[in-house]
Amino acid sequence: MKGADYIIPHSKPTPKKNKKSKKSKYKKKTNRKPYTSRKKRMAKSAAAMARRPLQRVFAKYFKGFSLACAMLTDKRKWHHYAMSVIIATAVVGFCASPGSMRQLTEELLTEQAIANVYSLLGMPSLGQVPHWDTIINVLKSLPPIELEFLKMGLAKAVMIKHRAKLARFEGKALLMVDGQRLHEINEASAQEWMLWAAHNKGTPDEHVGYYTYFVCASILVAGYPVPVCTRMCANEGEPGAKQDCETKAAMDLVWAIKCAFPDTKFCVACDSLYVSAPFIRLLEELGYSYIITYKEGSASSIARELEEGRCGIGRLAVDEPGRPAPTEYVYANGIGYKGLELGYVRMVRVLTDQELAERKSKNASQEDGDILGLQCFAYITNIGIGPHNAQAAVEAGRSRWRGIEEMFNSEQAYFGARHMYSYDGSACWNIYGLLQIARLVTVLECLEEAELAALKGLLAFRKLCAKDFSTIFIGQGAVVGGNGLEQPPPQQAA
Repeated sequence: MKGADYIIPHSKPTPKKNKKSKKSKYKKKTNRKPYTSRKKRMAKSAAAMARRPLQRVFAKYFKGFSLACAMLTDKRKWHHYAMSVIIATAVVGFCASPGSMRQLTEELLTEQAIANVYSLLGMPSLGQVPHWDTIINVLKSLPPIELEFLKMGLAKAVMIKHRAKLARFEGKALLMVDGQRLHEINEASAQEWMLWAAHNKGTPDEHVGYYTYFVCASILVAGYPVPVCTRMCANEGEPGAKQDCETKAAMDLVWAIKCAFPDTKFCVACDSLYVSAPFIRLLEELGYSYIITYKEGSASSIARELEEGRCGIGRLAVDEPGRPAPTEYVYANGIGYKGLELGYVRMVRVLTDQELAERKSKNASQEDGDILGLQCFAYITNIGIGPHNAQAAVEAGRSRWRGIEEMFNSEQAYFGARHMYSYDGSACWNIYGLLQIARLVTVLECLEEAELAALKGLLAFRKLCAKDFSTIFIGQGAVVGGNGLEQPPPQQAA
C-alpha cells in the first residue's frame, strides 16, 4: 500500500517539542532581594555589629580613611607600603594598649593585627606590615598639621553622628582645652625643641628636666572624651633659653579648630592659666563662649571688684540630698577686666563625712584655696549668670576634668603615651596624634557596644510585647482589653 492507503487508525501527528512551552522547575532569577522582616534585619545587623568591632567603626565613621591617608605628604622615593598602610598599622598597634616599644612591635607581628590593618582599609592582605622603625622614619618627614586635620575630620564625623550626645552649656558644645607634660628626660638626651623646668631649687638635688609639652582640645560625647586637635609647645632658640608660651599654643589651637569647624558654636572650658586678655579677646572675636577656672592671684582686678561690691552680687542656695547643709552659689555680672565684661560664679559645698575622710587620706591641704570641710569652685565667663544657670555653669566648668584630665590619664595608662618613641620633634607630634586617633577609635567601639546593647534590649522588649502586651500598661490608670488595646477606665456612678 502506498500514499493515502497507508494509514494507521486512530493516530495523530506528533507535535514538535517546544522547550519554551515547558514549565521550568526553577524560579526566574531576578535582581530583587527576598523580603525579610524588620525583626530579622535588626537581628542580622546586631550580629554583624558584634562580629568585627574595629572594622565596623571604620566603615561607619571613616569611610574615606584610606583615601585621606593616601593624600598625606610622602617624601619617600621608593616604598613597599602605602601611606595608608603605615598610618593604619600605627593606629592598630596603639589600640592594643602597648606598654613599651617592644610590646608594640610584638603586637604588630601577630596574624590578628595584620588582618585588622588590611581589613579596615579594604585592601588585599600582603601578609606583613611595616616595622616600627619604618613607621618612625616616615613620620619624621610627615608635616604634623596634615595629621591634625585628618584627626579633626574624624572628630567632625563623630560629632555629626552623635550630635544629640554632645555635652553642652547654653546650647553650645563644650570644648575642653588644657596642657600635658610628657617624656621628661635628663640633660644628656635633651633636644633643642624641648622645654625645660628646674626641680628641687636651692637643694643639693637641684637639676633640670627636659620634656615635651602638648596643648590638647577635646569634647565630651556620651560622657567619653574625644580628642579634637593638638599643638606642641617647642623652643624656638637655643636649648632651654626660651620657653614657648602655652597660651600662644592654645590660641593657635583655637584658630585651627575655627577653620575646621566654622559653623559649630563652642563653649571653651580652660584652666586658670588661660585667664589672659589676649586669649579671651580671641575667643570673643571667633564668637566662642568660655568658662575659665578662676583662682586667687589669677587676676587681682577681678578680686578687687568683687570685694568692693561694684557689681551686683546674687546668691542661690540649693538643697542636695545627702549634704549636711545647702550648697551656695554666688554669682555676679559686669565685672571689668582690661576692657572686657565678665561674669563670675562661685560654688561653696559642704563635704560629707565620706568625702572628708577621702580628702584627709589624700593629705589634702589648703594650697588650692579650699577650706578643709568645704569644696569651692570659681569660674569667669562671658555668659550672663543668674539663678537659672548658675548651677549648670559650675557643672560645665567641672566637666573639664573629665574631658581632659581623664583623657590624659587613660592615654598614659593604656595607650603608651609615657614612652618616648623618637627624639625627633615632628615624629613625636605625629606619634601623639596617631595615639589620639587610636583612642578615638576605642571610644567609638564603646559607643557602638552601647548601641548594640540598646538594640538587643529593643529586640527583647518587642518579644515581650508580642507575648503579653497588656503588662505594659498595668498600674498606669488604664484598662487593657484582651486584644492589648487601651480602653478608657469605667466611669464611676455618682
